[in-house]
Amino acid sequence: MEMSLQVLTVLVLGVATLWSAVPVGLLLGLDGWTTGMAAAGGAGLGTLLVLSLSDRLRRQPPAAASRAATRSRGLLQRAWTCCGVPGLGLLAPLLIGAPLGAAVGVLLGASVPRLALWLTIGIVLCSAGLTGLATLGSGMLLALAQAATGVLGHDAPTLTLFAAPQGGCQHLWNGQAVLT
Repeated sequence: MEMSLQVLTVLVLGVATLWSAVPVGLLLGLDGWTTGMAAAGGAGLGTLLVLSLSDRLRRQPPAAASRAATRSRGLLQRAWTCCGVPGLGLLAPLLIGAPLGAAVGVLLGASVPRLALWLTIGIVLCSAGLTGLATLGSGMLLALAQAATGVLGHDAPTLTLFAAPQGGCQHLWNGQAVLT
């Protein structure tokens, strides 16, 4: 797959949720930096679209955003009650996605510029955190697989893991990582 198509895929998935965009970007062979930037960019674009429709949202709220905004016992509701816009902006990208978090914030009466600022900070932090954890996790899996094939001996079968952060697929053959 061409790199621009890979980046576009991660960007589109980032509009929906960072939880899907980051792993898919790494699986497609994008490096961590490109994956994180594309996922954050997608979440940011989705958020800007929702915030640009804030007046319309206040007049005619969608059902999903209304339900999320009126839950009294959820983590977002507690963050809103305790910390206001900063709490919502930092947690929404991780829990429900930044665009839906923007809609919830608008329905709860948050100021759009302040909500945009805190959601942007939340998007950047969540994207960086998820990308870092996914990259670290893939490295740990590779090390475990290398150790396992070393224990199995010379006739160990090839083990295909997932896309490598450098691009291509990581294969293990007799304990050696081979980039294809």
